[in-house]
Amino acid sequence: MKIIPFEKLTDIPTGNPYKGNDGLVDLGPDNSTMDIAELFPFHTISVGWRPAADNITSHILEGQVRIGYDANNILKEIEILSPRKKTHIKCLKLGNCSLFQKTMLQIKNMLEIDGFQLTSTNGGFDLYDGSVAFYSEEYVDDMNVPLDTVVLRFL
Repeated sequence: MKIIPFEKLTDIPTGNPYKGNDGLVDLGPDNSTMDIAELFPFHTISVGWRPAADNITSHILEGQVRIGYDANNILKEIEILSPRKKTHIKCLKLGNCSLFQKTMLQIKNMLEIDGFQLTSTNGGFDLYDGSVAFYSEEYVDDMNVPLDTVVLRFL
């Protein structure tokens, strides 16, 4: 899978070779809850406890990817969990940087070499524009910790 900030997440495996391009599809801000249901028939949907309409989420690829929607049920963010075990997700790239099996510090250094401007946050760092966020539960002061989550936001 590859992140294209503001546009899409590409090459997501559906588990069905007849969907998309040999079973791979792209998701972006023009997809709806119904699109996800059609592309990923084994997804699960959860609804938060708050009365807001924008707290519906879909979970695909055995929970490794969470999809958040806005009040109109249009995709607004995709959260990808860094695999800790064998999963359907083989690779996640941003620019020339492979994001899995690296520490937060290694990823930050590689992205800066690729020319991405980054901003530090409480749990990790964001691309300067907030379109992609990187988090680790273990991050306090030292970025030499594993990546836990990448969030792609469609602002």
